[in-house]
Amino acid sequence: MSKLANPRVPHLIRRGEGYYFRRAVPSYLVSCFGRREIKLSLGTNIFKEARWRCRTLATAFEQVLDRVEQMSEPTANEINNLLRKYFEAGLKFNAENVEDSLGGPHPGFDVENEAALATGELAQLRQMVATRNYSRLVQFAAERLAVEDGYDFPVKGGDKWDELCHGVARANVENRRIYLAMLSGDYSATMPLDPLFAE
Repeated sequence: MSKLANPRVPHLIRRGEGYYFRRAVPSYLVSCFGRREIKLSLGTNIFKEARWRCRTLATAFEQVLDRVEQMSEPTANEINNLLRKYFEAGLKFNAENVEDSLGGPHPGFDVENEAALATGELAQLRQMVATRNYSRLVQFAAERLAVEDGYDFPVKGGDKWDELCHGVARANVENRRIYLAMLSGDYSATMPLDPLFAE
């Protein structure tokens, strides 16, 4: 059971033989952090060392809170622009991959195997779009996309974050579908169908 180690050292608690930093997240930032409190082991059972580490963590956490409060998430229009940029990069990659693979540099390229893999990926991506349950790869792509353009999401979990991940998954669906059409030589089916990218 946790108990306050010393009332004069805020956020320092003792559990068993060890000390922990424990700090409630302000209620208006809970949705950003995805949790109501932060609890971290201080990695020591010596009170003086724990007190110093706790105060250091408390200062650092206050700085994090200040930064989170100042962060600006992108608007819906800015998210759409990010997603179109991401989609276009995927189109370029598709074209280069198909040209390189089928044009000569990789004569051993197995079109049927590549198409089978892409078909499987497409099914998984469509499932993600339908359930809004995103793979780590989709989340990593969304985070990198935002950071590269100077946006920051305080926490993965808010509506804007979901919107960005959903759009990345949609872009991947379109790119996989178009890639399959290119592999089969059906270039009439390479126009985007998703309204977000059809423009």
